[in-house]
Amino acid sequence: MKSPSPIAYITTDSNIQSQPDFFIIDANNYSNPSIISSLNTGPGLSALAIAGPYAFVANSSSLSQLQIIDIHDRSHPFILSQLKVPLPTATT
Repeated sequence: MKSPSPIAYITTDSNIQSQPDFFIIDANNYSNPSIISSLNTGPGLSALAIAGPYAFVANSSSLSQLQIIDIHDRSHPFILSQLKVPLPTATT
């Protein structure tokens, strides 16, 4: 049985908000990796965790800090859901 190709999941924090910031990379050929797909999630990503067919990403946005990306189809990832994390409030 053939083993699956190594896949890399990469996030970026571009200074251009309209650019993709989530990438799925085919790393089968280490000297020439190729981009399978990319996704623009907003202002940039700062953290990533993969669990099964989902990517959990920390977004730099103040509106949706947690995003869950469906990666069942690596060629067509999409944002499945988002969550605004409550921030602590200042006290006197």
